[in-house]
Amino acid sequence: MSSHDYDAIVVGGGHNGLTHAAYLAKAGLRTLVLEKNAMVGGAAITEELMPVLHKEYNVSRDPEQHGIGGSSSGAIAAFTVAWERPDAFRKVLSNVGSFTNIRGGHAYAEKVLQSPKKPIRIFLCDGRNDNRGMRGGRYDEKWDWFLQNVRLMKALTQKGYDLSYTWGINNHGQKFGGPALPEMMRWLWRDGPVSTDPNDMGERSFRQPATR
Repeated sequence: MSSHDYDAIVVGGGHNGLTHAAYLAKAGLRTLVLEKNAMVGGAAITEELMPVLHKEYNVSRDPEQHGIGGSSSGAIAAFTVAWERPDAFRKVLSNVGSFTNIRGGHAYAEKVLQSPKKPIRIFLCDGRNDNRGMRGGRYDEKWDWFLQNVRLMKALTQKGYDLSYTWGINNHGQKFGGPALPEMMRWLWRDGPVSTDPNDMGERSFRQPATR
């Protein structure tokens, strides 16, 4: 193999690298992706951030205790991390998730139905006045945030995932997801241990700054 066998070479198989490679290939270019790690898709969180947190703080290594979440593009990114790496994260919080045709994100509903069920728990939050798919005066369901969130909810439900969701009348933002956040967090970690020992001052105390 030599560089002359390809029209383009992309160094790094993270999210951006794979996206660029996909667009190059779609344009008809013979494209090679070079990645030093055993898997593509990016590993900044699992292979770079988490090892540092484990080293410097008392963070559980149990993926059942690890949650990841976000809003808009951050929500679909969080879902993708858990989807690809359930060995590292098994709880997902999605607020106004961009499961739309931004680089093919609307395909997740079909992908969920076609793939083996994964050990993840998901809470979806969106609103009926989120971006509703009007582009250039025409409606395109692939760009309808609320519709695509509902499609994903139905696919996850059909597949038997541990799922909860709440739909408001909000726009694309935090005004609904913010007040809903405490309940979303309680639901995601609903099976966590609870101490009723009146002498357990750790359970009864207010949070203090973390100590090393």
